[in-house]
Amino acid sequence: MADRRGMLCPRLAQHKGHVMAQWKTLGAGVALSALMGTTAAFADVTATDVWKRWSDTAVSMGQQVSVGSERREGNTLVLRDLVFSQATPEGGYSANVPELRLRERGDGSVEVTVAPEIPMQINATPTEGPATDMAVVMRTKDMRTIVAGTPEAMSYAITAPKIVLEGDAADAAAAGSAGAGGVPVKFLVTMTGNEGAYTVDGADVQMIDGKFTTDAIDFTLSGADAEAGSTFTAKGGTEDLSLTGKTRMPKGVDMQDMAAALAAGFSSTGAITYGKTGYVMDFSDAEGTGNIKSSADSATLDFSVSGDGLSYAGQGTGTQVEITAPTMPFPVSFAMQQAAFKFAMPVAKRDMAQDFGLKLDFSGVTISEALWGMFDPTAQLPRDPARLLVDITGKAKLVADFFDATAMQSGAAPGEIEAVKLTAMQLNVAGADLSGTGDVTVDNSGAAPKPVGAVNLRLVGGNTLIDKLVAMGLLPDDQAMGARMMLGLFAVPSGEDTLTSTIEFRADGGIYANGQRLQ
Repeated sequence: MADRRGMLCPRLAQHKGHVMAQWKTLGAGVALSALMGTTAAFADVTATDVWKRWSDTAVSMGQQVSVGSERREGNTLVLRDLVFSQATPEGGYSANVPELRLRERGDGSVEVTVAPEIPMQINATPTEGPATDMAVVMRTKDMRTIVAGTPEAMSYAITAPKIVLEGDAADAAAAGSAGAGGVPVKFLVTMTGNEGAYTVDGADVQMIDGKFTTDAIDFTLSGADAEAGSTFTAKGGTEDLSLTGKTRMPKGVDMQDMAAALAAGFSSTGAITYGKTGYVMDFSDAEGTGNIKSSADSATLDFSVSGDGLSYAGQGTGTQVEITAPTMPFPVSFAMQQAAFKFAMPVAKRDMAQDFGLKLDFSGVTISEALWGMFDPTAQLPRDPARLLVDITGKAKLVADFFDATAMQSGAAPGEIEAVKLTAMQLNVAGADLSGTGDVTVDNSGAAPKPVGAVNLRLVGGNTLIDKLVAMGLLPDDQAMGARMMLGLFAVPSGEDTLTSTIEFRADGGIYANGQRLQ
């Protein structure tokens, strides 16, 4: 679609990377300061101890903390002109908190409130692409945190009827001079019905267990590229967001060195779920105007990281997308009943092999009848929903820590694969179905890795699909003949329009197809 949307799409794609990098920084810093920082570290019944625990935890997380003034007003500790900041090679942030109030309630608990408006500055300095600056203001109303418990077992609860984030982002090069080629973006995010509950247990090893929910998130986004003469606006939202997490943090761990943190016993698991979500984007450029609409019914994301490995898994349901572009004669739409993925890998150097895996499952994929009509106007091909499934597991041995930047950038292989198993594979489209399984071990004792094992494949409806493509004029006869010859070389008939194939990798280094040596 990039070639159909003129100059805007490449710039949007580039700028999207900058925005995502900024939001990662925002998530790591602002969320910690605004949510965790004002609550998670508060562990005692006095305001003074509460503040000490907070600032100590912020510093242990790699933040710098400064306080303009600190004074007592009766049962309340008042801190003014606080600055929380953090800098990394990829960027940094700073948050200016005009006032923080910690009120001792007289029942062993402390109420924490912050100024209703907190300005922040975030910058991203990626290794590739221009640096980006973002100015953000967080606004809240009636937000408060109640901290209770003991220094050994802390509990706290957050209520925030509304949280608003408003900001501007632009290429740093364009911030100081007009016409420098930057693409400024404005955004507004409103979160309503926010609640959280957390416990923090332990001194030498902190165990943090919490949950945060939001009834609704609404956002608007707009940008303009004066040089290209393009603009875009977007509006959308998400319902019923829920975040849960558990973190184990040993005392004194340096979160700037993830390899060392994992070796010290740091671990974290979490889950994100949300309901209906969607957005509408309108864009224009020299070629005209366009529109993108997207919606989904629900989604989940699970993650975990520890010395035992890193894993991500997600699933979305009911996805629908419709695209209208100035160079397209009609809107193009597609839908997907389910999109799921799972990824797992080792992160720590160990003497024994560790598990890894990758699973992709896109099912119930359909496209609009108008799009079908472009290449199959007489409906010769089945319109059945398509599916792509790939499920791979295996064993690998790391010779360097994955989060060791020096080792990863050395150019040497970080490890070796010892075994790969194709648990399942399926591609079902236009009436043809290709499936397979396999199991291969890898001998790494020689100069080059040598696989030993087999992959079993099965194709149903392949010849029928070739016949229809030829009849439609989409596949020339000579190319169809070549395809059939290739199928005959690698596969054998095993039923009506069914072909099977066994590809073997033998210990002698040979590759065989159904017993016939290919290499």
